[in-house]
Amino acid sequence: MRACDLFCGAGGMSQGLRDSGISVEMGIDNDRQALSVYNMHHTNGTCMDLSDEDAAVDAISALGHLDMLAGSPPCQDFSIAGTKKTGKRASLTVSFARIATRVRTRIILMENVGFMARSSTWEEAKTVLLEGGYSVHCLRVNSACCGVPQVRRRMFIVGALGKDMSILKLLSAGFRVTPAHPPKVKDFLPIDTYYLPGRNVHSYSVHGADKPAPTLRCNCLQRPYPSYMPRHDDAGPVQDAHTLSV
Repeated sequence: MRACDLFCGAGGMSQGLRDSGISVEMGIDNDRQALSVYNMHHTNGTCMDLSDEDAAVDAISALGHLDMLAGSPPCQDFSIAGTKKTGKRASLTVSFARIATRVRTRIILMENVGFMARSSTWEEAKTVLLEGGYSVHCLRVNSACCGVPQVRRRMFIVGALGKDMSILKLLSAGFRVTPAHPPKVKDFLPIDTYYLPGRNVHSYSVHGADKPAPTLRCNCLQRPYPSYMPRHDDAGPVQDAHTLSV
């Protein structure tokens, strides 16, 4: 199978596709810094503003026959309450849908935060896909079910031209809850504890590596404040805790 990865970032989706035996012919993003990382591993990253849908369609069509169009549109404009900020980044989800209906690959795959499914932006994008002839199904996936030592729930939108996707409802049930024996951080990193700032001032921040990590956020590289006060639930002394890197 041949695919193109939109909003490819540093290459996480492309790597997953490649690991599944899919040839990723191009990754497209407008973040040059992310693309510099992408091209260290994939060498086919292209800088482009995907809000320019005509240019995107031209670039993708030049690749020849593709089986899949994949993408991870920006998620920052979808809030935890399930509402949408009407900014440019949220509208890129609709741009992905419009590009998909013009390129018309057999399969589409889109990843985002779970709250996207509650947004009016997704309703608009879904309408575009349905009117374009795609059957669409939403898969809510917990990364701990996929061999990742982290409890992180994401939404995957799977679509196929003219196909009934109802069978995916049977597949999705087993990927939503944390498994009884999930992967542990220490299975991948030789550490006992690590520091991850809590969501509020009362939360503990020293986590044990003998279980999956919580959802990693942009502050996972932050070192403890000198004034950090130990919490009752800390897994160990803060001075012994490692900092996670990405």
